[in-house]
Amino acid sequence: MRDTQLETAAAQGQPVALRTMSFLIGFAVFLAYLDGTIVNVSLPAMATSFKVAISDVSWVVLVYMLVQGSTLLFFGKIADIYGMKRTLLWGIVVFTLGSALCALSPSLLLLVIARFLQGIGGSMLIVTAFAMIPAYFPKHLTGAAFGIITTSAALGTTTGAPLGGFITEWFSWPAIFMINVPLGFIALCIAWKKIPADRVPHIKRPRLDLGGVALSFSAVFCLLFAVSMSDRWGWNSPYIIATALLACLLVPTFIWFERRSPAPLINLIVFKQPVFVLSLASGAIAYAFLAGNTFLMPFYLSGIKQFSADQVGLLLLCYSIPLMLIGPVAGRINSLWFCILGMLLAAVACFLFVAFMDSPGSWAPGLFLLAIGLAFGLFNAPNNDRIKNSTPKEMQGSIFSLVQTFVRSSMALGVAFFSAVYTFILPDATLHGGGAESAAYRLLSLHGYKVAFVICGLFCIFALLLNVLALNLQKKQP
Repeated sequence: MRDTQLETAAAQGQPVALRTMSFLIGFAVFLAYLDGTIVNVSLPAMATSFKVAISDVSWVVLVYMLVQGSTLLFFGKIADIYGMKRTLLWGIVVFTLGSALCALSPSLLLLVIARFLQGIGGSMLIVTAFAMIPAYFPKHLTGAAFGIITTSAALGTTTGAPLGGFITEWFSWPAIFMINVPLGFIALCIAWKKIPADRVPHIKRPRLDLGGVALSFSAVFCLLFAVSMSDRWGWNSPYIIATALLACLLVPTFIWFERRSPAPLINLIVFKQPVFVLSLASGAIAYAFLAGNTFLMPFYLSGIKQFSADQVGLLLLCYSIPLMLIGPVAGRINSLWFCILGMLLAAVACFLFVAFMDSPGSWAPGLFLLAIGLAFGLFNAPNNDRIKNSTPKEMQGSIFSLVQTFVRSSMALGVAFFSAVYTFILPDATLHGGGAESAAYRLLSLHGYKVAFVICGLFCIFALLLNVLALNLQKKQP
């Protein structure tokens, strides 16, 4: 009923609602992803302000990521049961309130608690933004909307660090949170007025699967915690081993519980759709590669290339430019061949980058990042649209919360995996600048990066093959 209402409005020459909703969902995702990275540069200032160590203040980043990733499935189900507009509005309120409390926090403990609240609001924003596209937009516009939202997510991620550094330098670290308050208030007013009311059928709502909520939260939280803390404590730490084993135990327990639940958090029948499974897997692999590249590239640019922080920041923006330009266009054309072309381009870019990695100047990493931005601009929107088309409309909130949970988990695993690959090649140094400055050390370090990016290329080839299989299966469907 929602898409019929908006299609009627568009047919009557009233496209304003669609444009406004495109802006709102893109802005919501931008804010949620922005606040995942905007604090990184400000951590030293926070440590000085609270008179604590950097390792302590890093929980400001970690708690946001852990809470956001662990609650996506829960809020996806909430959106399906109680309505997407209601969930989005509450998400804006919670996110804005959390931001204000972060800015006003007089101690590190209260700041971490406020970031916990902000992470809950960010999770609600991400889930409802993705799920509102198939629920509210006409079918011929969903691809373009997915292009806008994935571009917004990428811009939020890539602009967070330089924006946080600028605000902290010219104002103070509380300003990186306080800026969300007026923006959140404006977004709340527009969303309240412009988004059509939820039309939840007047039938008995299914009860919330509290057991599934607890198991899914615990499983994802343990997985993300183990992966995130492994770089600090090491994989041989008994705490990391215990947490990772607990995550491995909780995942099959969650599946077993959901198969027997009368109102499951996730209807596992969607995993019987091969196109959905292949699209989900290819997206997870692609984002594991992207996270590994995003993690390694700054260390390569600063360590091997000896670029300054400003130069590194400018080069990293090369990824955002083609993604911002190509994402909405690829979404509007919405050809499934773009998924294959995108992963092929990413694989070729990785292998060429390895070949020219030790060349002088910035042209090799600059062209590589431009190619990766173009590749993901081609890949993201059609892959999301394919996931949407292979699942029931009444499950869109749950489905896209599942997709985002897979994305967050695969990105965390990608960082851990590629960091492990590099340190295996260069065990006596760290990515953070340790080790000798000799030519031999530089060659060995360069070899570590080359091995890691060759594996990145193999990841892209694997994702490409999964997309070929998905396209063949889709052609055979009536």
